[in-house]
This record gives sequence, C-alpha cells and structure tokens, in this order.
Amino acid sequence: MENQKPKQNPKKKPVGPARPNPSAYAHSPAHSAILSGDPSALRRLLSSLPNPPSSVLDRRDVPHRETPLHLALRLGNLSAAASIAAAGADASLRSSSGWSPLDDALCLHGPTLASALLRYHHRHAVLRWRRRLPRLAAALRRSSSKDFYMEVTFRFESHVIPFVGRIAPSDTYRIRKSGADVRADTSLAGFDGFRIRRSDRSFLFLGDRNPRRPSLLILDRASKRVYEAMEMEGEPSMPRSTEEEFVTQKYVCMAGVDFAEAKLVKKTNWLKQEVKERVGQYKAKLFEIHNVNFRFKTRKVVGEGFGSSSSSELELEEEDGFLVAENIELPVPARHSSFERGEAREVVVVEKGRRSVDGGGGGGGGGGGGGRWRGWEERRAAEREHTREVRAAVWLTEEFPLGVEEVVAVMDVLADEVKAVKRVREVLATKFPPGTFPVKISIPVVPTVRVVITFSKFVDLHSSEQFFTPPSSPRDLPSSPEEEEDQYHRPGSAASVHPMTLEEEGDPFTIPSDYTWTTLAAEDERLRRSSSRKGEGKKKQSGKTCPR
Repeated sequence: MENQKPKQNPKKKPVGPARPNPSAYAHSPAHSAILSGDPSALRRLLSSLPNPPSSVLDRRDVPHRETPLHLALRLGNLSAAASIAAAGADASLRSSSGWSPLDDALCLHGPTLASALLRYHHRHAVLRWRRRLPRLAAALRRSSSKDFYMEVTFRFESHVIPFVGRIAPSDTYRIRKSGADVRADTSLAGFDGFRIRRSDRSFLFLGDRNPRRPSLLILDRASKRVYEAMEMEGEPSMPRSTEEEFVTQKYVCMAGVDFAEAKLVKKTNWLKQEVKERVGQYKAKLFEIHNVNFRFKTRKVVGEGFGSSSSSELELEEEDGFLVAENIELPVPARHSSFERGEAREVVVVEKGRRSVDGGGGGGGGGGGGGRWRGWEERRAAEREHTREVRAAVWLTEEFPLGVEEVVAVMDVLADEVKAVKRVREVLATKFPPGTFPVKISIPVVPTVRVVITFSKFVDLHSSEQFFTPPSSPRDLPSSPEEEEDQYHRPGSAASVHPMTLEEEGDPFTIPSDYTWTTLAAEDERLRRSSSRKGEGKKKQSGKTCPR
C-alpha cells in the first residue's frame, strides 16, 4: 500500500494566463502606467502628450502585441481604457490574437463601453484622416513624374467549386493618376471570406485641384450622388445606425489571410528550371509564396447582465469545403468573443484542428490590487479558430514601368475605402527582389477559392495627353468581326460601357453636372434603409434567419 501512487485527476484544468511581468512593459510609459494601477500617473502621462497625440498610445512592442488600450480592457481597468480612448488611441489595432480593442470592449464588457469606445474611435479616425490627406498628396507628387492610366483585373478561380466565375464575376479597376490627383472606377467593393460585395462607384482624390485641402470624393454611379469619404469640417459625428449595428452583434468573425511570415520560393519545372511565363506584354518569373495561413476566428458576444456557468461552443459555418464569413460594414472590421463574469471557458487552438476545454474562472474582477490580476484571468474570452495553410503565387517582372513604392502611393489613397485595394496593398507590403514588380498575384480568399489579380494594362500619359481617355479594355482595339461579335455578346464581360468614356468627355477629375451632392451621414442612412428592406424581403422568402 505504501508504494501505491496517488490517483491523478485525468481531467486537469489548464492554467490561466500568468500574471503580467511589469519588466516586460517597462520601456512603454503607457503600458507601465496601466500596470501600476495609479490613475494619477496615467493622467500625468496623457496630459503631457502633444496634440495630435504621439504613437505612445499605440505601441505594440510588448507581449502579445497588445496596445495600452488592449491591456486596460484585459485588466478590467475601464476608467483607464476610456481615458486612453478619449486621448486618441487607435481602437482598431489588432493584437497577436487578431482582435482589436473594440472587439474586446464589446465581448468582455458589454455594449455600453463598446459604444463609448466606438464614438471615440470614429472621432479620432476622422481627425487622423484629415491630417493624413496632405501627406498622401505629397507622396503622390514624389512617387513619380509619370501620369498614367492603369487597369487591374480581379478574377476568382477554384479547383473545387464549379462555375465560380458565375458566382463571383471578374472585375476591372480603372485607375488614372495625374500629378497628385487620382481617379479609380470600380464595381467590386471587396471580398470577406466568400462574401463578394459589389458597388458601382468612382473615387476621386483631388490633391492638386485644392493643395491646401485635399479631399477624397465618392461618386455613386447608380444613384448619381457624390459625397466626401470623410467629414472634412466640423466635429465628426457617427451615424446612430452604425453604432446600433455594432453593439447589437451576437457573433464577431475574423476571416483573412496572414502574410506575416510569407516566404518567396522560385517555381521550377521537372528539369529544375525556373518557370517563366508571359503576363500580358511582360515576361515574368513565377514564385510560390509559402508560410501563408488562412485564419477564421469567431467570438460570441454576451450582453451586459447576462452570465451563466458555461457558454455554448461556437461552431464554424462551413459550406462545401469553404468558410462563409459575413461582416457588417463598419468603421472598423467587425469581430466577436464571449465573456462571463462568474466562470469562463477557454478555447485551446491546435494547429490543423481545434478543441475546447473548460477552464476555471477566478473571483470578481476589478479595479486595483490582486483583484485586477484575477480580472485578467477571468475575462478570457471563449473563441473558436480554424487555421489552414494555403498557397499563394506571384509573377514578378523587371519590365513593369512603375516600382512597387509608386503603386503603393496610389493604393494608399484608396485602401481605407476599398477592401479589394486593401488586400492588394497588403500583398505589396511583402519584400520582393529589388527591381521587380508583381504583375500578377494569386492569393486565397478562402481555402478553396482564390482571386487572381493582374496589372493588365499600363498607359503612360504625357502632358499633352493629360485628358486623353485610353481604351477601357483590349476589346476596344481593332479586331476581326467574329471576335468583336463574340466579345460583345459574352455574358458578364466588361465590354458594355466604361463610365469614364460616358461621363467624362474632357477632364476625368471633374464631377458630372447631373450628380447631386449629399453628405456621408445621409448616404449611410439611405444605404441602411435599403439594406433593411432587402433583409426583410429575404426573411419573408426564407421564413428564418441564419445566425451570423
């Protein structure tokens, strides 16, 4: 009996996050002030910041890449979180786990705090945009002396889903640059997961027309309305509908492709020779991009006053091998989590799969002292993650007339408003060999569907041809009658009309006379009413709604 080993509990509870080590945050004044739990120290720090606030409030060179706002929310220091947000902290920055402070506020502390942070975030986002516009115009002037017209095509492909081209038809972005002025005609607004968004809009960035006050205008070609992308005067105000949509979410989703550790590998044939292909008029070498991961995460939102001893597991929505993620159009990406004030559940994410285990919760969270550390542990959110390694490819050429940095300067103007451009901008941030340009890119949208982005046309516009409108596509060039008839009748082709040739016979940066000026708030309200009517119609047809 003496040699008998004591029985071990086979269901061992996992150990929660360790108490934060203050020495790991000593180099960041804002993080240190929050960890100290001294409100006066934080007030002194915030009062010493310049206006506009410096990057002190947005540092992420700490464990878990958490901003001071992330840390305050995790520790349950709500007064510090509100003070930092009011001082100008960016509430859309993500930690290493992929969540923003807005996500944590909504999921860990309920809609009241989330609404306050969302209003602060909207205000400072508009102010940052106003300060950024002159820098964008200056970057366009410095980027190149060339004025050009460029076409970028988006085409969806899949080796699993048949006729994906009919589900997600291709689109061509037509971009023109003249000095610090940029015009982009689009119909593909973006893609989140397999949620394709279309909107016939044109974007006008006017950096030379009014150098003292550059502006970004949005032309809705369907309704013939024009409005500024951001409020350029007065105190920024957020539409009430946007706030309501954000705080009433039940689940938050994050779907995307992670290029953080991407690595270029030359593609070779069976003779170990480099694969060379012609993309349009350019000779290019094919490279594979390794270490690219598709991540899909969900978090469940638990409202204020709701709490139970356990939370239901979150199920990923899968359809025929690919994930479907629906995101609400908000000032920041929408996502989710679950928090319970008595006990919490921790999800342990395993590579190539996922499992969840129950974790014990601590006592009441709160303000200072030991309760603050217990608050860190008990506010762990239940979440579910799916990770899959995917492959991407890029065709690099040395013949493209522009460099990566010159195209990035144009993309920066549109990236905040057009999600498809934002995806291209993220890929262009990859380090390519010097002197090369990615004339063609194939990246996954979801594991079984990829989008092929091609810089299909480039025309150098000389000063004497400043307002010349080049052909919108190769089908406008002379061809045989058979080809012309075939292309004209091809379903889904872009041969129909080109807005630039119809609306602008002269200066493409002039607003057509038949367009009506409106405000951003009025346009948001109009789109909200239109979406609600469509949603009611779908409910009547289906008789039920699918959970987000």
